[in-house]
Amino acid sequence: MLLFVGADRDFIYTLYAQNFRRGMQFGLTTRIIFQTLQRSALEKWLNILTTRGGCFFSMALSSPNIPLPERGLSLVPHGSDLFAPRPITSESFHLYSDAAVEETSGGLGGWAHGEYWHFELSPAHRKLLHITAWEFVALGINIIVFGRRLSGAHVYLLVDALAEVHVMLSRAAHSPHRQCIYRIILQLPELAGLGKLRQEAHVFGEINVAADAASRANFGLLKALGKQFGIEVARLQLPERAQQFLDRVRRAVHEPLKKNLRSKIMHTITESCDTQLICLP
Repeated sequence: MLLFVGADRDFIYTLYAQNFRRGMQFGLTTRIIFQTLQRSALEKWLNILTTRGGCFFSMALSSPNIPLPERGLSLVPHGSDLFAPRPITSESFHLYSDAAVEETSGGLGGWAHGEYWHFELSPAHRKLLHITAWEFVALGINIIVFGRRLSGAHVYLLVDALAEVHVMLSRAAHSPHRQCIYRIILQLPELAGLGKLRQEAHVFGEINVAADAASRANFGLLKALGKQFGIEVARLQLPERAQQFLDRVRRAVHEPLKKNLRSKIMHTITESCDTQLICLP
């Protein structure tokens, strides 16, 4: 048990003493007497088991042969990982994404453990959204590209745009464009497959070298990184699901733009008509 919970031997101090000696002398029916020191040690064990419990303890709680305490599972402290989902592997996977929007070029890219993808942004694309919104789109594509294979594993979604991390963590977006993109990302089955084992985190651009190179189509740098790290680098073709995601984002963003444009045109026409009417003799 000490090994399972990562404790040291002071967890078993005071638990044996006279009870152990009497038990050895009189057998299994020996009455166990708990005093202050023993109660303190048992409370210590209760706390460690409810915050570090593994599969054996979880199975014990669901067993009909083991009675629960009077207050049952309400004794489990807030924040305990006792009933948290367990990854199918001890490995963690880090998915990096990035967007690059320059005057003459731009693209989206992602990287994960030697595999990368790239999507070139046309001039029309680059004018459609702000760079931070494109960072959000790149995050969504990264989830689609790698998410299905990593379902059940501990996955980190890493971007160098702090605003997008804040949206994912707070589950709230203020910009209309981000709200559209966030709503579409939440509907991705690949995101649902990652479940509660995923974590979103911000990384500085200096660390996000591989995804930055992928977004800028700097494939030579990616090959050099692979050689330096001693890993094989491979480019992935974007699946049809990624293209469908991009189409949904474009439609969601275009519709409000069309409405705003129609509203501005009607407002201009109305103002023009009013001015002409006032100017008539």
